Amino acid sequence: MMAIDLLHSTFAKIQGNGSLFLDYEFIMTIFEPLYSKIPEFEEYMNYYKEEKEGYVVGSFNAKYRVIVINEAMHELFWPTKARNRETTVLCQELAAGVSTTLLAELEDTSKATHQYLSAAMGKYSQAIITREDELATVGLRANNDPSEGTFATLTDILCNSGRISLASAGAVGQMRYNKDMNRGHELLVTGKRKKTDTTKNHVLGTFHQLPEKLQDSLIAACKKGSPCARKDFQGSIDRQREGRAEKMKMIEEKSFKPLRNH
Repeated sequence: MMAIDLLHSTFAKIQGNGSLFLDYEFIMTIFEPLYSKIPEFEEYMNYYKEEKEGYVVGSFNAKYRVIVINEAMHELFWPTKARNRETTVLCQELAAGVSTTLLAELEDTSKATHQYLSAAMGKYSQAIITREDELATVGLRANNDPSEGTFATLTDILCNSGRISLASAGAVGQMRYNKDMNRGHELLVTGKRKKTDTTKNHVLGTFHQLPEKLQDSLIAACKKGSPCARKDFQGSIDRQREGRAEKMKMIEEKSFKPLRNH
């Protein structure tokens, strides 16, 4: 919640002065007020900016590893390439425009985000909630990563599996995300594994933890029930499409009604 307020105040300042987007001290300290509340966040940010390394493009030689964020920040805030220096004014103009769009998104009352924004007096914002309410959220998941993870695997399957059905892609994606069929194949890749990494850190997927007879019976049950499951899934998709078409029809009729009356 405090993070949203920090973003909102930052965008408001950049909206009036696009050059702030290229101001190192301004941009890189946006979330510093959170450090005292979340020491782990400060520890991670320090690691990310001062220790996290990566390979330069085209090399996997350890001696060429660099602090990745340093390379990116250097060219963003203190560009040495002519093409980057020449776009500074454009970047500042775009920053002001992007800030206007982001502010509109954060303040949009049709979206849940505004409920966490103090400037909009959102019911879950720092300006409204009590200290007890704030403490009650500690330890709770702050996003919908599990849902986004299954969407990501679904998209990957759809993009790389040809004419696969939506139902099959969803099933494969969910199994991949949950690691239901995981065989510990990462153990076969030894070149990049840390010396401290042992087999104790790797667990077989749920399916391979079952006794062989239960695996066979599960496969048989799935094969038997799959036609019915596919039919039910397709029925749900059809109902969803029909509902959406009906909704769009109602919107169109409402939009054109004044024209017909005129």
